[in-house]
Amino acid sequence: MVDVCLVSPSHLAANPRVVKEASACAAAGLKVHVVHGSYVPTLAQLDTEILRRAAWTGTSVAWSTGPAALSRRVVRKIARALVASAPSVFLRSLADAAHHISIAPLAATAVRIRARLYIGHCTAGLVAAARASAGNRASLGFDAEDFHRAETNTALHDSSEQRVIPFLEARDLTRCSHLTASSPLIAEEYRKVLGLEMTPILNVFPISEGPAAPVNPSARGPRRIYWFSQTIGPGRGLEEILAAIGRMRTTCRLELRGACDPAYRLRLDSIAKREGVAEGIVFLPFAPPDEMVTLGAAYDLGLAIESRDPPNRDLALTNKAFTYLLAGVPVLLTPTQAQTWLAGECGEAALLVDLSDPSRAAAELDRYFADPDRVCRARAAAWTLGRGRFNWDREGSRLAMAVASALEAAG
Repeated sequence: MVDVCLVSPSHLAANPRVVKEASACAAAGLKVHVVHGSYVPTLAQLDTEILRRAAWTGTSVAWSTGPAALSRRVVRKIARALVASAPSVFLRSLADAAHHISIAPLAATAVRIRARLYIGHCTAGLVAAARASAGNRASLGFDAEDFHRAETNTALHDSSEQRVIPFLEARDLTRCSHLTASSPLIAEEYRKVLGLEMTPILNVFPISEGPAAPVNPSARGPRRIYWFSQTIGPGRGLEEILAAIGRMRTTCRLELRGACDPAYRLRLDSIAKREGVAEGIVFLPFAPPDEMVTLGAAYDLGLAIESRDPPNRDLALTNKAFTYLLAGVPVLLTPTQAQTWLAGECGEAALLVDLSDPSRAAAELDRYFADPDRVCRARAAAWTLGRGRFNWDREGSRLAMAVASALEAAG
């Protein structure tokens, strides 16, 4: 018997929030187990390393390969066709199968982990956790990392997903005794559509993952602007920031960390050349999540570039901004609803810049870098915010208290 079982279709290495949640609960004295997906060999190796160092246990579920996965894909295709436009009886009976092929194997594994509270991540994790909690007559919880019914264009426009995700959320979220969300606006959106109260727990990082002291970038050479993700790809605002950098008087170099398709790398290099980015782009290799803060500490500015489409991006606060702040690095935020709120909370540590007008964005960045006192204040403010407010030492304690309250209420 464990106190808490977290359920997610993702790798541990691809979902640092699950790792942090498990660690926070374990640090509070709870016995924790994580049931997580496994579908990329390189990430599976990182998962093993994370588990080796963890104060909790985990089970990986390879849901994407083998004959059973092929069978589930066939069933999903049929189920999606039926629920897209057929009577609601098909939706009620086939919604799980239509949504994601990971649900059945995740649930089958999770139900064997006897827990007092099951907490799902992502819609598939929610459904699997709900099955396990029902099978073991345990409590159910959910962490809304995103506003899932508006998370992707598929969720918004695919006729099957339009019916399935709201149905699954209405069915299973209303059973939850523990509900958290990764941003205040995501919590508010779920309150609007389902009348549920979620506790916002920001997607921040432990102080221990950051540098021991502020790092000052080199005063020589170009200003180094940094962005990272698992995947360097289109639709992430990189083309827009290159257009702004190419119009700046200040010499800047854009450094990108993550896996990048060779064709897209050539495309970005071509855009940089076309826009007149003299220093070009530096491509850096993927690195483990717990190294991201220290790897970002020596940069002049961190990029948290988000759009307002799909709507979830307008509501979400991604881990990038909080990574930079904990590293003591000022952050460039784009004006989504959530990041506009965050900019107000960050004060001088943040620049709120609209990249849709590259000339204006370039002028704003030039003014910033041309003012050494402002740059110093921004770095000091980022360091203070990272150590004092936007860190997992604080948010993790709030999460552990919420989990403990749900367990106490369950008896």
